[in-house]
Amino acid sequence: MQIEEGKWQILLSKSNEPQTQHFDAVIIANGHEFTQIEQTKPLHLTAVKGQVSHIPTTSALQKIQSVLCYDGYMTPYNPKTMTHCIGASYDRKNIDIDFDDIAQQENGDKLKACIPSVDWVNDVDTSDNKARQGIRTVSRDHLPFMGPVTDFASLDKSYSDALSKPEKLPNYTGLYCLLGLGSRGLSSAPLLAETLASQICGDPLPLPVDVLSNLHPSRAWVKRMNKSKPLSDS
Repeated sequence: MQIEEGKWQILLSKSNEPQTQHFDAVIIANGHEFTQIEQTKPLHLTAVKGQVSHIPTTSALQKIQSVLCYDGYMTPYNPKTMTHCIGASYDRKNIDIDFDDIAQQENGDKLKACIPSVDWVNDVDTSDNKARQGIRTVSRDHLPFMGPVTDFASLDKSYSDALSKPEKLPNYTGLYCLLGLGSRGLSSAPLLAETLASQICGDPLPLPVDVLSNLHPSRAWVKRMNKSKPLSDS
């Protein structure tokens, strides 16, 4: 992806004949695959595999009417599938979507360990190995990345030239990202998407300025600059 005459040039390859199109604004929202794009590759995000387990309901488990949150979560049963969803695992080493029998067992064990004083927890059964795997991205402070994408090469150069506190970050024109939603993306994504659209369009913002600063994709670099640390250290 590159910028040409003030517009972003993107190669679309869904059809048999790939086409190049130009856009005034582009939002990178491709999860852990952000590293495949040159402009977002340097961002401080980590890919994490998660596996949720789908367990059969019982007469006791059907009495649960709300989502339980502990060292994980458990949903009320789905009347269409007669199952509950529990999980999820948190695996930084195996970034794949293969079934993990250890994670399957641990999902049930964690629930039983967190809620040991009730009888219904003994009905939790993961032995049928029904599960779903996915990969999410997380930041070090566990907050999402939302906002303009900074030109890391330009930032690194300005830092090297002792301009450690530039008045304005060297952001790419018209390039934004919505990444690092972690384990709670379903609940945070709608508000974040609305906020980002408002930023791009110049509309009133749903979130206060201090929250936007905490969500800025370059916040990790700014913190390192303020502490006089190298930008690219792990």
